[in-house]
Amino acid sequence: MGLRGHTAYKFRHWTLDPDGERVLDWANGIDLRGDRIVKGSKQELEVIEAQDLILNALTNEGEVDILDVYFEDQAVRSSLYLRLYNDMPTESDTLATLTGEVSGTGYAGITVTRGTDWSAPAHDTGTTTSTKTFTAGGTWTAASELVLATVASGTAGLFLASAALSQSRTLGNGDTLDVTLQISLE
Repeated sequence: MGLRGHTAYKFRHWTLDPDGERVLDWANGIDLRGDRIVKGSKQELEVIEAQDLILNALTNEGEVDILDVYFEDQAVRSSLYLRLYNDMPTESDTLATLTGEVSGTGYAGITVTRGTDWSAPAHDTGTTTSTKTFTAGGTWTAASELVLATVASGTAGLFLASAALSQSRTLGNGDTLDVTLQISLE
């Protein structure tokens, strides 16, 4: 019996309107033409609930890392990190081979803490989920991929998984990008 790992994700991009309110600019899988959806509103909740999780594969490094924890007595990491890239990674890529990490004022990888930021795994599916928000402190370079890594920056860690945005996003000062990443083994 083989294991097949995958990640799944939801993305939402928020911008500031002229009145200073955060409004939904884009959400994967949802047609927003003509809608003005304010962050924190009932309509926002409806969009989040209507979004389907989109599947992606774990990387080779991610699969080996999971096996090392369980079968090679590797210590479990207390934190992982979400990072944004403008590169289309493959399963065999590593952090050293990825190019195009987002840059700009206030950009940094987001910490995902074990036991705090992940939902409890669903025992029938082996699935765990984490939701985080990137907030631009100035204009950032374009992002087309979300990456789960073992380090917040640099290339010394492992590239565990990625999720492709359905289109490239460039965040401006004050824009936010909500990400929901789901990891499971089937």
